[in-house]
Amino acid sequence: MIIFLLVLSGTSFADICEVSRAKDILRKNLYLYLTNPSSSPLTINEVRDLLTFYLSIGPGLTTVDCSAVGSNSNSPISTIVNNGENAPNIIPACPDGTKYGECSSAKPKYCYGGSLVHKCNSCGCPSGNSCNSVSNNCDPVAENITCFSNLDCGNSQFTGSYYCSNYSITKNYLNYICISPGTASSSCVFSTNAVTLSYCDPNLNQTCVNGYPSCQTTVTNVTTACSDGTQYSQCSVTKPLYCSNGTLINNCFLCGCLSNLTCSSNETCVTLTNQNPVAIINHTLGINLSVRFNGSLSYDLDGFIASYDWDFGDGVQSNLTNMMHTYSSSGFYLVNLTVEDNLAAANTASKFINVT
Repeated sequence: MIIFLLVLSGTSFADICEVSRAKDILRKNLYLYLTNPSSSPLTINEVRDLLTFYLSIGPGLTTVDCSAVGSNSNSPISTIVNNGENAPNIIPACPDGTKYGECSSAKPKYCYGGSLVHKCNSCGCPSGNSCNSVSNNCDPVAENITCFSNLDCGNSQFTGSYYCSNYSITKNYLNYICISPGTASSSCVFSTNAVTLSYCDPNLNQTCVNGYPSCQTTVTNVTTACSDGTQYSQCSVTKPLYCSNGTLINNCFLCGCLSNLTCSSNETCVTLTNQNPVAIINHTLGINLSVRFNGSLSYDLDGFIASYDWDFGDGVQSNLTNMMHTYSSSGFYLVNLTVEDNLAAANTASKFINVT
């Protein structure tokens, strides 16, 4: 009989958790229980314990001890976190691809309920702007000031993959700092520090494996690995293949798809069909032959508007979303607006206007 080595997750030994990871796992499992409870890998008592645990985490912490046992499920929080990570993330993202509850790269926008809202208190402001704590918008400042707070420089966060260092699971933490905030000499600096999450004790048959968030343990097992080296019940590096007792099968529900593909109902990955964006022209007549043009109501159902191209019918063009244009004479003009989405699909709207 051939004996295979199967790598199993030793979740009971993963005592340290990233706060951001626990938050993400709680968020997607809560959403599953509101929309499709049967698809969550956690029981309702485990979700309750994870919620109670997360609410008890103090402000400003990046890591937290997860060795406590939940009062409802009797399971260690570390086990709940590791098991909950297998839940599919079906929370709708925002049009620019930002995940729910996260900051967009376009400060100060924040993804909430599928829409981008301004939240500079959490996401910071671009250079030359300060955060208005009342409106949560970024207000321009007279001086060219780079930053008013650390958030203006970036969101400090864990980055990269898990790796092993001296038998410990380690991950890098990217930290942004605003030097001399609120002054003309302000500047942004960043540093990357290695953070030790959990020690894997060889005496307890624990092993640190690059890429894994928890200690692993090797045990003898007669279950067969797959032909590409993928262990039993693990995802292959070739998405969406999954190792099922020696056979690679499609399972995009668990293993995901490449970025240009989407998961279908039969667990295979299929090509995304990009829908064309929709261009919409709004205009308001002003005085002295001026017209306010606005294309912000243009939309893209499966992505976001990447560019605007205006032709005002008098030989003048613009790539702004919203602008005032003044004509040299009155009359009828044919205005065209062409919008292009993030995958280069385009659409044009045309409109006759009477300038008086």
